[in-house]
Amino acid sequence: MKVALSTVVWPHNLFGRAYLFTILPFHRFGARTILANALSAGRI
Repeated sequence: MKVALSTVVWPHNLFGRAYLFTILPFHRFGARTILANALSAGRI
């Protein structure tokens, strides 16, 4: 089974771009972990 998760973000200024650049690796890790846990628990 394949599951796709998408997040759409449009930063509006330099602070938003810097924040997104900083948080993106953690967001990816967290999303993968949540999906893996849901899969192993049989929720998806």
